[in-house]
Amino acid sequence: MSFSIKQRISVGFGFALIILLIIGLASYRSISELVKSSDEVSRGRDLIAALAVVSSDMKDAETGQRGYIITGDERYLEPYRAARNSINGDVADLENLLADSPNEQQWFHTLEAAISAKLAELNRTMELRQNQGFNAAAAEVDTHLGRNLMDEIRASVAAMGVQEQASLKQKQDAVRADAQRSVLIILIGLVFAFTVIPFSNVIIQQEVRRRERLEEALLRAKNDAERANRFKDEFLSTMSHELRTPLNAVLGFSDLLKEERYGPLNPRQRRYVDHIHTGGDHLLKLINDILDLSRIEAGRMDIVLEDINVAGAFNEVAGSLRPLAEARRQELEAVAEPGLAVRADATRFKQVLTNLVANAIKFTPDGGRITLAAEKTGDRLTISVRDTGPGISPSEHKKIFEGFYRSRDAGRTIEGSGLGLTITQRLVALHNSKLELQSEPSSGSRFYFTLPLIPHFRQEAQPGGPTGSRAAHLGKILVVEDDAVSADLIQSHLTSSGYEVVVCKDSQFAVAMAAELQPRAITLDILMTPVTGWDLLVKLRNDARTAEIPIIVVTIVDQRSLGTTLGADEYLVKPVERASLLAAVERCMRIRRRSASNNEVLVVEDDAQTREVLSEMLSEQGYQVSTAEDGAQARDKIARALPALVILDLILPKVSGFQLLSEWRSALRTAEMPVFILTNKDLSSEEESYLRAHAESLVKKQVCWKDTLLVQIRRVMEQRRQHEPLELTGPSSPSEQASPSEQASASEQPSPAERA
Repeated sequence: MSFSIKQRISVGFGFALIILLIIGLASYRSISELVKSSDEVSRGRDLIAALAVVSSDMKDAETGQRGYIITGDERYLEPYRAARNSINGDVADLENLLADSPNEQQWFHTLEAAISAKLAELNRTMELRQNQGFNAAAAEVDTHLGRNLMDEIRASVAAMGVQEQASLKQKQDAVRADAQRSVLIILIGLVFAFTVIPFSNVIIQQEVRRRERLEEALLRAKNDAERANRFKDEFLSTMSHELRTPLNAVLGFSDLLKEERYGPLNPRQRRYVDHIHTGGDHLLKLINDILDLSRIEAGRMDIVLEDINVAGAFNEVAGSLRPLAEARRQELEAVAEPGLAVRADATRFKQVLTNLVANAIKFTPDGGRITLAAEKTGDRLTISVRDTGPGISPSEHKKIFEGFYRSRDAGRTIEGSGLGLTITQRLVALHNSKLELQSEPSSGSRFYFTLPLIPHFRQEAQPGGPTGSRAAHLGKILVVEDDAVSADLIQSHLTSSGYEVVVCKDSQFAVAMAAELQPRAITLDILMTPVTGWDLLVKLRNDARTAEIPIIVVTIVDQRSLGTTLGADEYLVKPVERASLLAAVERCMRIRRRSASNNEVLVVEDDAQTREVLSEMLSEQGYQVSTAEDGAQARDKIARALPALVILDLILPKVSGFQLLSEWRSALRTAEMPVFILTNKDLSSEEESYLRAHAESLVKKQVCWKDTLLVQIRRVMEQRRQHEPLELTGPSSPSEQASPSEQASASEQPSPAERA
């Protein structure tokens, strides 16, 4: 049985650890015994010393007694009294040292009794000398009782000393043995460590070098794969640009011809135009499918979540596909309760629905039925597409989601790229859901998935598009496009709907033209020279003369998130249908009309009662009030539409007020949006300086803030109406305002949230 290098290293290290553990335990035990023996030796020495002290004290006491009896001089009592005072403590110390020696307790008790008797005898003879004179004391001494007691004390001390000396020698021998054993064990451990560990290190180094070679090979393979993937992305990007550019013209102008704006078409011409449009549309779908799949696999598919009206999306998808169903005498039904809404990416959500419904139309026989439905399932909404087609055999349930797989119907191959369901499944997965299938042969099919349901959705009325009767009032639009064909097509779409169009074919003059013309909206291509659309978008947003003009990006480059970040109001990918372009222009017009008289105040507050108070207070003053319970809701609402002013708490769930303020101030779109800080947070000096530098007002809930807040809001709203620049102010109290130097230093520092 062979072991891998990893297993051998693991076994070797395990064995080494066991040996080291045994050595360690033996060393610990040996050292513990050494310490114990050393303690016993130390105790023995202390015991011998204590016996000597007791013997010395008794000698001093007896010497003082004799001197006093012979001379009667009380100076001889001083050594007696000193010995008498210390003898009790010395005896107690001796008792403590003998506490763990039961065998020596008998000697101690004998010694203690003799000492007590001797002290009593000394005291009695000195009292006789003091009260009755020398002869009485000498007579008591002549009884030899004191001498006998002193001999007994000396004998006891000597016997205990001899015994302890013998025991001490044994203990010292044990200490030497324990020390030698400890040294031997440590030496064995060192020998083992300096032999086994280097050997193990050699094995490990060999394995490390092998793994390094393997990692280098993997890194080369990874770089090769990334380079190949980059070449693939560049190829797809280049080919998509080169293919979409002529397709834009093919589809756009074929639409214009079908409208017969420049004269009627005979039946053959109309049929040819239809063929041109159908072929171009098919090719466009194939290109889009390949690019979508490529972006999804590369992880570059952007998902921008928002609240979507389900009924509106259903009607839009069903309306666009109903002519296709009617051509095959199929019944296409969209069923959704009014007011239902889901959280999803609007463009990708409609793409999923379109793919599923179009797939159902394709596989359902003539005269069949397709149902697009939405059904509540707890806090989620189940969206399904059901058809009365031939069904799908269980063996194909997984295959149909594979790329380029095309099912066969009655022996014939169905037209299509075979990517529709693959992309649809991936798009649903990007929404943290799963595309499911229920189908049996001859019983139709049902594709379904679920999305989070948005409660209390409030739908805004969608005004219709421009009509001929309003043509005189629709206004001027600046088209910035260096491709003559694309510019001509966009101009045709807009002028036919009543807009006045001015075309700028040189991007370096676009900002000047926009500032002079002040158009109602600007359409902007990205791939232009000498100034790219990205650079032009930034310049238009940073120029005070053009910052408020809505910008619609119309380009082949599909980078919606970047366009939105740089300030685009709408983002359309070529080729653009006339209806989509007009709808985007109308949305920009509506937003501009709304912002001109915008007095909406967004209250971002997690406390429901405070939120209600603020809403009532502001509503009474005539402001339109919207609310957000946490930072994530506030971020989403600001992304959808800019209010006139934001009242922001700092302590919020999900996203803090500091983080929101930092994000808004760093984005061009929200950099000048007035933000009022209303908080009860105990601010540090650094936090307060940052807020004074980046917010229009700082109002603390600990003080009487309502009147102060209303005054500040009226000031900001009035300045906005007069188009005057706002002054950054703090609380109304002059003593609470930051100095200019503090504001300057704070403006150069990141927010507390950024530093965290």
